[in-house]
Amino acid sequence: MKKAVGVVMCMLIGLTQIGFAQTQTPTSAANDKEDLLRTLRFGNRELNLPLRLQNDELGLKNHGLDNDIAQLQGRPEDKDLARIAVDRFLIEQDKAAITVANSFAQVWSTGDHELQRKLFDAEKQFDEADKNCHPGSNRASEESSVPAATLEEAEANCARFHSIYLMVSRYQITVSVPPPSIFKHSNTLNSTGEKLLQADNLQLKRDMAAHRPARLILGDQMVIGLDKQLWLQEISHTNTVEYNNKHPQEQMANDLDIVKLVTDIRRRVLDIQNELRRQLLTTKR
Repeated sequence: MKKAVGVVMCMLIGLTQIGFAQTQTPTSAANDKEDLLRTLRFGNRELNLPLRLQNDELGLKNHGLDNDIAQLQGRPEDKDLARIAVDRFLIEQDKAAITVANSFAQVWSTGDHELQRKLFDAEKQFDEADKNCHPGSNRASEESSVPAATLEEAEANCARFHSIYLMVSRYQITVSVPPPSIFKHSNTLNSTGEKLLQADNLQLKRDMAAHRPARLILGDQMVIGLDKQLWLQEISHTNTVEYNNKHPQEQMANDLDIVKLVTDIRRRVLDIQNELRRQLLTTKR
């Protein structure tokens, strides 16, 4: 299930990079297009960066256990210690990425045009720099991309990201708590993703209150993540339709295949969840 969700995340993040290499032009269509793409970038960061932090923290725990086992068995620990050093470094970068993403969201939500102008290029370059900092993370389609084996490699991979982080940090942006969310201000009415999210959040609360097994809770959380991805795609679809209606001569593609892909994965996860619930009921009887 984790691999399937990773593929979805790769595709969604990929969508946000359309047109990144283009130079901003002073036309209404160009500005509207950039606003649309930025909304999708913000949404993907809001969903995916915290999840990657959780995955990297879990990786650190696993590598710590490997190191403990190596000590007990008298095996060399150098490889495990190197991986632990990389894990800790990447967790620091994950937290920094969340800070930078929240800063961007804050700046664009408050309408500070002067600061937006100063951060315009950094915001567009952020996702590529962040990906280079985490090679092999949620990039199932790029088999040649492998995680850093040493701390030195990890630091080299993150050099561009670090420069963006330092640049944004200089402006001392105060982020509201909770940080701005595109979902709270979306223009989607009666969103399927939003309705599913509300229902599945209630299901998660019920399962946690009933002290259900951890694997069932994990499945609930995965379903909620897919609900958010669906909602984000609905926001993207609505914004694209509005853009195309406003600019009939400069149409943007509105790829609905991703909605189908996310829906199919969500259905498979729910099938597993339902089977687990059936087994729990059978065991109680």
